[in-house]
Formats: sequence, C-alpha cells, structure tokens
Amino acid sequence: MPDERPATNEEASEERIRERLRKEWTISHSRNGGRYDLNYMTSPNFVPASSDADLRTIERFMFTYGDFYSGNIFVFDRINQKLYFDPTSATARSQLRTIPYYSNIEDGDLDWLIQVIEESNLRNWEEFYQGEGNIHSMENRTFWSVSILFDDGTMLRSGGRGRVSATDFYPPAREFRVLTSFIDTIGAEVQEREYVTSDERLAEIRAEEQWRREWTIEHSRNDGRYNLDYIISGDFVSASNDVDFQTIERFVFTYGGFHHGNGFVFDRINEKIYYNPHFAYAWLNSMLYANIEDGDFDRLIKALEKSNIRDWEESYRSPVDRFTADGGMGWQIGILFNDGTMMRRRGSGDFGGDFYPPAGAFNIITSFVDTLGTEIRERNNS
Repeated sequence: MPDERPATNEEASEERIRERLRKEWTISHSRNGGRYDLNYMTSPNFVPASSDADLRTIERFMFTYGDFYSGNIFVFDRINQKLYFDPTSATARSQLRTIPYYSNIEDGDLDWLIQVIEESNLRNWEEFYQGEGNIHSMENRTFWSVSILFDDGTMLRSGGRGRVSATDFYPPAREFRVLTSFIDTIGAEVQEREYVTSDERLAEIRAEEQWRREWTIEHSRNDGRYNLDYIISGDFVSASNDVDFQTIERFVFTYGGFHHGNGFVFDRINEKIYYNPHFAYAWLNSMLYANIEDGDFDRLIKALEKSNIRDWEESYRSPVDRFTADGGMGWQIGILFNDGTMMRRRGSGDFGGDFYPPAGAFNIITSFVDTLGTEIRERNNS
C-alpha cells in the first residue's frame, strides 16, 4: 500500500519553497539566459498554473502538431515580442533562432490568442491524452502539445499522441479544431508579414544562413569529421536546385528497418567510402571502409544525375500508419556541398509502400550503393 499519510508542516513548507524556486528559475531563465530557449517549456519540472490563471499574463504560448517527418510549430512570444512559425516540422526545436519564419507581434494578436484559448476550453483539457496502442511504440506517430508560460513562472500544459488515423488522443474534436484553425491562420499571416518585411530582416536571414553554412563547413572538417548527425538531422541551409555535384563533400545513404538494412557514406573529407551491409544507421567508426579510387566520384555523380535526385520531394511518407519493429521501412539521403549547403531526401512507411520517388529513379541510387558497397568489402579484404 502506498504511504497516504498527510504531509507534515515541515514537508509542506519544503514543497512550497521548491515551487517558489522553480517559479523564480523559470522566470529568470525565460527572460535572460533562456530567452531563445524552449527546452524548459517541455521539461517535467514545472509548477502547474491554476485553471483560472489570468490569460493576459501569458508570456509564451507554444503549440506543436504532426509526426516525426511533418507538421508545424507555433510560438507566441511576448518575451521577444515575436510570433514564430515553422510549417514543415512538428519537432519543438530547442532554439527559437532556428525557426524559419517570424514577425513582430501586432495589436490584437494577444486578444485573438486569448479568445481562442477561451473558445477551445483549453484550460480544462486533460494534461495528457494517450491514443490506442503501445505508448512506447512508433505506431504512435502523431503527436501534439501545448505549453503556456505565465509571468508568475507557472505553466499550463496539455498533449497527446496516437496513430495517424486515430482520434482518441485529442480533447473534443470541435475544441481542438478551434486551436488548430487559429494556428493555421496566424501561421500563414506570420509568413505573409515575413514576406513583406524590411531589408533589415532579409539581411538577418542572410546572416543566419551564412552562419549555418560556416558552422557546417567547420564542423564537418574538424569536430564532426567522423560524425554524421548534422547531415541526417541537424538544421541546414538547402542547396540550390542547380547545385554542382562536382562540389559534393559527403553523400550519406541509409535504407532499411529496425533490424536490417545498410548504411553508405561517400566521404571526400576523409577520402574514404564507408559501408555497413547489415544495419541502416551510419556510424563511420563502426563501418567497413576503403580509400576512394579513380572513377568512384564520377560514378556517384552519374548516379545522381541519372536519378534526377534534384527534383525529388524532400520527404515521402506512406499513408499507412505502421512503422514498428515488425514491419516498416525508412530511407534517407543527405548530401553536403563544399559551400556548407545540403540536400536531403527521405521517406518511411510499410513494406511495399508508396514512400519512394519513382521506382526507376530510386533503383539507380540503390544499385549504385549496392554495387560500390560490395566493392568496398572486396577492397577491404584484399
């Protein structure tokens, strides 16, 4: 039996002190060291706001909705006096600076947000809605979350996850649509305001892109020389569609499921080709490798040109909502160019699903990888 004894006066006093310290840390962090940081908005260590909290004291409102490959994130941020929006990714990035669209808060925006919170009955939603299926399974692909920070350091949070086709991980559908409709509408406005913003903002965008390019080049050639995370999942500047394949520094390809597949890296930084014929995740220090030989690079370029990879979509996903240890496939391609820009293509879904570019184009890449990968094993054993 759990201990249900009432807390002593001393224990209650200690808990009040801990709550006060958490409030003070949250206020200080959000306004100072964490002014552009969102991690604390999803941390489990927070003080819940009361259900009758004054909505005019909102400091930050964050909403994310989607799956691991698509979705959106919106942040109403009175700390920086900005609205932030990303229509392509539901992942709550740790840094506001990496969200692609933002604009200044305008008169009426806060009133609009308050009206939506009240109409959606958001303050009375449950803290967590779990859809059918195993909570730890990738079947629960779709997720959403709302976090509201008030100026006294307390937070209101709600969220849910479930299968793509399920509806049992939401509050009442009408209430939830009030919120998602608001996000869609104001998100579109943020992009429009961004589109007509000043030369100063355009200069900021160019400076941010240049910083990311320089970081990518420096990281790939030094600290990240054997690390591929920044190609597969990091923030990046997209290469132009007419990019010269002669300037490729790294080509990464992974393909397979949870327990099988392969990883392949054509790496001009280390002057090596790496191959793992058994697992779809590419870690350079654990892969077979051989030196790049004359003609290898020309073969890579020929495969990319013939497959018309420049015109592939950035993300392909099967409408089937299975991606589990029993069934499901994924693939991804990352290409780094010597100017710090990158090209990414990926897809996931059920075996035999429609999460690929045209089969002929995709087969050109997989055949190139399989053929050169086999040669790597032969060179490695010679």
